[in-house]
Amino acid sequence: MTYPFQYFYLEKSGNDTITMPIPSGVSFDSGGEFTIDAWIKIPDVTTNKCILSQENVFSFFVCDGKLQFCMNGYSKVAENPEKLNPDEWYYVAVTCYHNVFSLFVDAVEPVDTVLSGTYKGSSAPLLLGKDFFGEIRQIHVYSYSLTFDEVKQMHYQMELTEAMSACYDFTCFPAKEQKTKKTIDVGVNSSILFSAPSAVYTPGDFLAMEKKGSIEVNPGGALDAACTVQQWFFFKPEQEGNLYTLFSNTDTFYTSGMEISLFRKDNAYYLKTVFANFQEESNVVISKEAVLEHQWVNAAVTFENGVLSIYLNGTLSARKTDLKKAKQPLVHKVTQIGAGFSSGGNGSDWFSGCISRTDVWNKALSVSEIKKYMMEEPLPQDSLCASWSMFMRTVVNSCDFSPLMRVNELHIADQVEEAVAMCGENHQPLLRECLPEPLSQEELQQCREKFLSQIHCMDCENIESILAQPIVGSYRKEEMVYFIVHQKECSYTVSSISADRLGDELDEWRIEVILNIISSLLDLLLSIHIAYNPRIAVFILDSILSLAAVRAAFAVVKDNDKSSAVSFIFNLIKILFSENRIITLIKLAVQISFWGLLTMIAKLTAKMVNPWVYLAVWGANLSAVILVLFLRKPRPNPKISIESIAFHHGIPGYIDAIDIRKNDSQQWLWPEWYAGIPVASPAVYRISSFAAAGSRPAVVVKLAGTRDLNGTFSVRGVMLTSGSNLLGSTATVQAAFVNGNLVGEMLMFELPNHRMNQSGIQKEQIQWRWEYFDPASGTWLTMRTTSHTIYTILGSVHLPWRSSDDPALKFSRPWTDVLDMLIPYVRGLLTQGAVMDAIVDMIYNHLGFVYRGNASWAPFIDRATPSQMFFIHDFMTRPAGSTVNCQDCATLTVVFANILGCDMRVQAIAPNTGGAYRTGRVLLIGEGAWRYPNSEHSGPGFFDYHFVAVPNIPGPVANKTTYVYDACLKFNDSIDPWEANPTNPQLACGVVFSQYPDFPATPLQTPIIGNSYREHTCANTQDGIENCVLKNRYVVSLWYQENV
Repeated sequence: MTYPFQYFYLEKSGNDTITMPIPSGVSFDSGGEFTIDAWIKIPDVTTNKCILSQENVFSFFVCDGKLQFCMNGYSKVAENPEKLNPDEWYYVAVTCYHNVFSLFVDAVEPVDTVLSGTYKGSSAPLLLGKDFFGEIRQIHVYSYSLTFDEVKQMHYQMELTEAMSACYDFTCFPAKEQKTKKTIDVGVNSSILFSAPSAVYTPGDFLAMEKKGSIEVNPGGALDAACTVQQWFFFKPEQEGNLYTLFSNTDTFYTSGMEISLFRKDNAYYLKTVFANFQEESNVVISKEAVLEHQWVNAAVTFENGVLSIYLNGTLSARKTDLKKAKQPLVHKVTQIGAGFSSGGNGSDWFSGCISRTDVWNKALSVSEIKKYMMEEPLPQDSLCASWSMFMRTVVNSCDFSPLMRVNELHIADQVEEAVAMCGENHQPLLRECLPEPLSQEELQQCREKFLSQIHCMDCENIESILAQPIVGSYRKEEMVYFIVHQKECSYTVSSISADRLGDELDEWRIEVILNIISSLLDLLLSIHIAYNPRIAVFILDSILSLAAVRAAFAVVKDNDKSSAVSFIFNLIKILFSENRIITLIKLAVQISFWGLLTMIAKLTAKMVNPWVYLAVWGANLSAVILVLFLRKPRPNPKISIESIAFHHGIPGYIDAIDIRKNDSQQWLWPEWYAGIPVASPAVYRISSFAAAGSRPAVVVKLAGTRDLNGTFSVRGVMLTSGSNLLGSTATVQAAFVNGNLVGEMLMFELPNHRMNQSGIQKEQIQWRWEYFDPASGTWLTMRTTSHTIYTILGSVHLPWRSSDDPALKFSRPWTDVLDMLIPYVRGLLTQGAVMDAIVDMIYNHLGFVYRGNASWAPFIDRATPSQMFFIHDFMTRPAGSTVNCQDCATLTVVFANILGCDMRVQAIAPNTGGAYRTGRVLLIGEGAWRYPNSEHSGPGFFDYHFVAVPNIPGPVANKTTYVYDACLKFNDSIDPWEANPTNPQLACGVVFSQYPDFPATPLQTPIIGNSYREHTCANTQDGIENCVLKNRYVVSLWYQENV
């Protein structure tokens, strides 16, 4: 199959000379016009290398490292002063216009040479690569002289055009002259090769993921979480090798995670995946087809809902559905590419060959997605955890830019193969397909006119020279912001972003500045224009403006100070390189294909080692960037700014949010919103707080003013989010300042427009635009926009949860991770009864639990210790199909209910005498057939004990006032609960324990009126109903259960 991350070229031996007829219409006579251009790479630039020549007419060649051109009778007509480096790709061109010769290297403006004499062409054939030792991709001949702009355009866009008289194309196999479609005979000693840069593995080499990455990469280690691992590799096995690991994610115990490897069977190699539970033989999945050696292969392994699939080259090769789940999540993991992991070190399972790309997703890719990402690199997106492209010297995760450690002698090099081995013709275009222009020509013209009018207002005398370079502005349309490049002849959109994503006008301006710098840099150094891609602006906002170094660079730029602006520009470029952002940014910004991208980044990296060298060349471009830097910067904002917003404040007389945390390892920040922190902490409110008349919810806001600010100003927060008005706009508050200092430490903003007491349990995203009234202008000025996540629960949380500021209780504060899991099941509910019904249904029907009785415990409850620890973290990362018993179900019911503001306890039901009480037939959780429970001590048909959840009602425990919630089983809700064929399965949701007193005489007479719990779950016998009584009631703890 075609491997997309390779490029074709001619490896030219000087012993072979390619002869081609002179193209029709081309003349090399004096006074005429012509152009020759080519992409070349020469290992030794000190000797004479002829690119294209015609005997006794001309020669286009490299000598002593410099590009030269000569005509017959002249030793040297023109020479480019730039010295070429060995083993580096160059775009070279010569143009002739009426005896004026120009030589170009990488489309940089040349020095022209005028030839005063005469010369004569001929009809002799052209000689391609006479005495040329090196590599050639394409050579073009034109019958006219390309302009400088056309040369720049052809630099990275060397596609066949009508203007070409000849296109000698070595980027395909077999090589062709594309105008006539005739095959080119490259000679005996020369050949068409394809080269694929990748990480080259020999025994002992591998890549290891560093721990500082900000994104979780844990395929197979997050228990039942969906995932995909996709790799491109070129397998070159050793003679005695039996096992070669491609990808490994496990720990020193080697009990869980994921490992993908190639193993030998019957003199062939197959792809083997071990997933989740390494101790289970059934968790090994092997491809049905053998993996081809010495060829590029794409392998993808997906997992979702217990199903693991292996795809080879986009085709399903194996699938298994009965995988066993790991007992514990993988925490202290080691992720490696090209080697397995074991406590004794890496030895017999190293990979041998090349691996060029590894992607890890937190979802199972579809077949169409697998095929798509076989052919193109995935761009950063929410479901992509890691993408390691091993085409560059520094291998980083393009999602969070964390590097990979290269171990031993692992290096990045070209995997070169002869194209003869390829089947059929293969041609890779240099240009990718562009996205369509999102704005109409009328809208572009409107934006252009507005932009030009701003330049006129600055009294710029040389607008034409400014527009000769790309300069970026922005345009707002409805809820979108479009970034548009303006040049002398046209305007076009390069990116866009939702206005809601931008915190304030300064964010929009900062994106403009970075786009200007990148656009100008690419135009100057590489003659490339940015192509439209909406992800560019998002990437700049999320991955560049979030860098502390970038924020600091923006902070020190002084208004109207050209020297500080110049320093800022080059400092920013260095930051983009040092923080590994430049490669992803260029991938997003340009439309050229793989080979062009490799060459472009290599050239840009080399040139930016010392960017100050290019300052003089960059003069015109730099002036345009500086123009935007000062012209389009929002006016000094507001003299008032927001420093923090606190939802949880504890001020008497006001309703505030409760104290929370994210999970066991992450505490949310306080105040919930703080300037400079990109993600705000959420807030959780209790609906019961609003029951009292005159309840006043409020947030506490800290403001700051400029040093010269004095007086009193009206300040407000205006609700923006469409479709959500949970908090509403704030009241308007008067803020007094003395020399920029707020009078009082903070301001209380009441929320008179909230609807938290009407919406039930909710989670909503809200936005406020903060404004203050400026008396001088008579308008409301925007300070900034803030975004917040708001939860509402029924009332105060109860044990095991404690909303307390006490550090000793910090781990028992309500976890928003738990709320996130529950919200889809309880959204909009307003009463404890409705919430309890939903929780019982969720546990029984939707969490994938399976009943195993008294002898088998859930993995998230440790019953081996006296304290009976309940590990909520282990529950949140549990495998699908975890086994539970009644106490687990009751505990979970209470834990979930009490975090939502219910007040529940665990109730024990036990025999009055003896070791067990007899039961009827029930439908146990995770099962589909009626049966008798199996007691550990008394056998089938008995419960040694049973646990349910009950409301925490004061007073003595009594049958008729105890309402049962049981997520462990369904009973037969029939007037004859003991009938031979149960007909009416029912969950116990608020069912009274019994309408009868303790120890009623049995057998009871039917019909049984009402769905009392005991009579519908116990046998109608003396050792059943008569022996079943309510016992102790328990308070649940996140760590243990304490008898009360």
